[in-house]
Amino acid sequence: MNPAPGDKGGEHIVWARRIELAAGKLAMLLAVALAATPVMAQDIAGLEDCAQAKGPDKKIGCLQSNVEFLHKLIKTSDTAAQAKLSAANLKISELQAQIERLKTALDQLEKKIPPAHATAPPAATPPATPPAAKP
Repeated sequence: MNPAPGDKGGEHIVWARRIELAAGKLAMLLAVALAATPVMAQDIAGLEDCAQAKGPDKKIGCLQSNVEFLHKLIKTSDTAAQAKLSAANLKISELQAQIERLKTALDQLEKKIPPAHATAPPAATPPATPPAAKP
């Protein structure tokens, strides 16, 4: 559908299409740039680089050493996490006990306070009247 002469709606469609194309080109450029960037492997302190070992026996030994190291690292991390979890559970138990003590104390205080309608004494004296003006 072609816009009628003098109709500005068609210009907006053309500009919107140009913006879409430019955004697509920019996205493609960024994707190519990111794909071309070399990715560095993350080193883990304590692991050996088994790619440098020569011979299958040395590579197998290197890999076994890495597996043992990672197993010890996981076990150490697990022990530390369990200790933190135990400490957190103990703290939760202490806080729950404290909440129960506070609830009990609040209940005792509420029993000591009389109901709100009984606290206000009835007005025994009538309100003061202003003195009458002398004629």
